[in-house]
Amino acid sequence: MPVPGSSPQFTPEELTNIATFATDAARAQYHLYGLTPGEEHVVRRCFTKPGARLLDIGCGYGRTTVPLHRMGYRVVGLDIVERMIVEARKSHPEVAWALMSATDLAAADASVEYVFFSANGIDCISPLPRRDRALREIHRVLRPGGCFVYSA
Repeated sequence: MPVPGSSPQFTPEELTNIATFATDAARAQYHLYGLTPGEEHVVRRCFTKPGARLLDIGCGYGRTTVPLHRMGYRVVGLDIVERMIVEARKSHPEVAWALMSATDLAAADASVEYVFFSANGIDCISPLPRRDRALREIHRVLRPGGCFVYSA
């Protein structure tokens, strides 16, 4: 989890994403729950150990986090948009949520079995060196033999 009082350094592109996804219009569009059929297929195929620790990056309001939690994973939903995390926490206090960037994961090395980054979220990380940094962070926190699922 992030250190209280710490502040991630966001790029102008990330600040634009934060401002865009913190709007009422974005809330109306993204305040949904449920894995798509394709996501559910991939999760069931690749995430084979219920009870395993899982990071759901770019979780928004919890569309994918809540079903992953209900499937028995020890999931932490994380996003850079504070409004989304605050509302997800209010709606589903039984789930772990964190305000965090994929480029600076507050998790120990080799500490999670699975990482999920849906809805083309990885494509929202810009500029490209930041996306590379996110991929390095994901690799760092994954246990040997762990699995990273994303859409792009």
